[in-house]
Amino acid sequence: MKNEMKFLMPILLIIILILSSPGKSAGQKKTNLSAGIGWPDLMNIGIKYQVSDHAKTGFNIGYWPPGGGGYFGWNNLLSMSGSLYYYSDNLSDPELKNPFYGRFGFNTILTWPGDPFLNLNVFARIGREIYLNENTGFSIDGGIGFSLYNAGLGPLVLQMGIGYFYRF
Repeated sequence: MKNEMKFLMPILLIIILILSSPGKSAGQKKTNLSAGIGWPDLMNIGIKYQVSDHAKTGFNIGYWPPGGGGYFGWNNLLSMSGSLYYYSDNLSDPELKNPFYGRFGFNTILTWPGDPFLNLNVFARIGREIYLNENTGFSIDGGIGFSLYNAGLGPLVLQMGIGYFYRF
């Protein structure tokens, strides 16, 4: 487990640096806060920041409580993911209502206590944002991930998620 943490620390540092990079945000709503559920994102909260007219970066952290017994039982699950969102339309366009996007990134799932479990994968998803008004909406996406390191899962992992977001 110690070797896996050495591997994850540089990734987390890169995500923090990307999200904390300076940039002008006056006059435009460039930041989204979100809450959602999905696999392997679990029950998650996240933040996205607009970096260009067609792109956003994002970070999610998720949790799932222990449950189940027997063969399908699990311990506490913790999920972290970093993503790059590429939008088909210009995000600065005020007429934009429900944009489609491609989402690319990585995800890791950790378990505790007991036997530690780690799954690290890269993924590609497609999705859509559906606005309820100027500041709020839902997003839904799905795709496939490829496991770089896994402890029990196959090499391909189906991924999906739905979430609610608020722009400010």
